[in-house]
Amino acid sequence: MKGFKLYHQIQQLKELGFTRSQTARQLIINRETATRYWDMTADEFEAHLYSINRENMLNKFTMHNLCTSGIT
Repeated sequence: MKGFKLYHQIQQLKELGFTRSQTARQLIINRETATRYWDMTADEFEAHLYSINRENMLNKFTMHNLCTSGIT
C-alpha cells in the first residue's frame, strides 16, 4: 500500500526531527502533501484512505452506469 508507506516515512522523518520542508525534499513530494499527513494519527490516516477509496469506487460505478445506459 503506497499511501501507508508514504505516511509512515513522513512520521519517521518527523520523529527524527526533520521539518516539513526537509521531509518533502527528502521524499521528493510536494510540501503540502507532507503537511497534510504531518499531524495525522494512524487512525485518521486510515479513515482518510477509506474515504478516498469510497470516492474512487463511486466514480467508477457512476461512469459505468452512464456508459451502459447510453448517456455520454
